[in-house]
Amino acid sequence: MSTQQYQYQPGPFSNRRRQAREKVTPASVRCWSRSESPAEAVVIEVDTKGARLIFPWRVVQGQEVSVSFSNGVGLYRTERARIAWTQDMDASGKTIAGLYYRVA
Repeated sequence: MSTQQYQYQPGPFSNRRRQAREKVTPASVRCWSRSESPAEAVVIEVDTKGARLIFPWRVVQGQEVSVSFSNGVGLYRTERARIAWTQDMDASGKTIAGLYYRVA
């Protein structure tokens, strides 16, 4: 009988991100779509490739949205993005969503 300890070895797909994240800290975030007017979104996490936000309306996977980030001095950067995944919060109609920026 062997008493050999199992040691975890990460597999080739254990980390889906190929590079380290470059986090961004925006002062505010506004989002909109073809059917929704611009509204404030709550930031969970933002980096240079995508974001996790709480949208004030329901979004669905694959939906295209525009997201505008502002810094503390009033400069804005607007990105076109696609929703990668969603999680409904409750009956309020808000949605937690992961998104990735579209390349122009």
